[in-house]
Amino acid sequence: MGIVDNEQNGFEWIDHGGDSRWSGIPYRRFRGLQLHLCVWLKLKRATLLIWFLSDLGLNLEREGLGQRRRKLREEEEEKEVKRGSDTAGDRLWRRRTVRKEIM
Repeated sequence: MGIVDNEQNGFEWIDHGGDSRWSGIPYRRFRGLQLHLCVWLKLKRATLLIWFLSDLGLNLEREGLGQRRRKLREEEEEKEVKRGSDTAGDRLWRRRTVRKEIM
């Protein structure tokens, strides 16, 4: 590094110690763009990961709510059967026989 005397052309220029194309302002601009792009891609990837996980969580929550509703509906039907409702008893009997056939 330092000042180099170029006798053939009759002027001096500064040696940056490497390839002059990557020295100075153009390299800084390139490096800044590279860092900006890298940060942007990491944020994009993090956003997609968050969206995926939140969607997965919502689906699991919906499944859990569906199971809870089904369980509550069955408990209500069993209470109706105990009270003596014929239609509730028929529904419960049909559901249990269908489950046994599936298993």
